[in-house]
Amino acid sequence: MKKIFKKEIFGLFLLLIGLLSFISILGYDPSEQPSGLEKDEIINSLLGYFGVYVGYAHYFMMGYCSLSIPAILSIVGYILFANKSLKKYYQIIIYIYAFSLWLAIILSYFGYSKISGLLGVSIATFLNDIFGSFGSGAILFILFIFLLILVFKISIYENLSQFINFLLRGSQSLFNQFINFSKKIFISFKKVFKKKTKSQS
Repeated sequence: MKKIFKKEIFGLFLLLIGLLSFISILGYDPSEQPSGLEKDEIINSLLGYFGVYVGYAHYFMMGYCSLSIPAILSIVGYILFANKSLKKYYQIIIYIYAFSLWLAIILSYFGYSKISGLLGVSIATFLNDIFGSFGSGAILFILFIFLLILVFKISIYENLSQFINFLLRGSQSLFNQFINFSKKIFISFKKVFKKKTKSQS
């Protein structure tokens, strides 16, 4: 019972930290930085100094994409509070963080460096320096496809082949309809031509 009680308390604590961190990131004002705060300065953050410091730390690392961190904290807090197994949810946690990191990189790739954080800018700059703009864009696209495969457990090849087969069947059907329509037009013109030749004779 004591272990369960401790897990519930820690779970509630993580839920609270996740909620406060979420509010801190959403309400963060980039003009307010911990190093530049005065003692009597009016703080715009809803959570005061906590909101400034926590919001700045998250915003500095991954920009608004760091919203995944309080989301992960809330998930872990719920798992502990509900006394559930973390093994069943670890993949979801990894997917959330991986997608948020990919989003930070892609934002920096398209020039939104101010909201992509240090990690997004650093990785995007590294990819661009090594592989160039086209190569890094291709890598990010492949990574997105990879994430889709992992999250939704789908086969891109099978879906792509089914789509291609659908297009081929559709184009073949349209081609056959066009051929039949052309034949009908040719036959009708042929009949009209025969009637005119008979009338002239």
